[in-house]
Amino acid sequence: MTPAFTLHVPAAQPFRALAPEVAAKCVELAGGSAADGAALAQRINDALGTLVDGDPHSDIELAFAAASGGSIEVTLRCNGRSAVLHS
Repeated sequence: MTPAFTLHVPAAQPFRALAPEVAAKCVELAGGSAADGAALAQRINDALGTLVDGDPHSDIELAFAAASGGSIEVTLRCNGRSAVLHS
């Protein structure tokens, strides 16, 4: 089981790129494949495009938690918006 944790990163590049990278690595550490990690990373990139909404001065919060079946749940929050994604 992967321990729950929360990560905050600035929405501006290059920091924003940390969000999908950390998520992909968490999937692998939880026993998922590199392809599973890459798929979650892509979904996070897609969601961040909507959540950040062009404001590079905002803060992205990523809350990681174990989900059923050994998957990872990532809750993204930025600019008053949120999204929940699973590996």
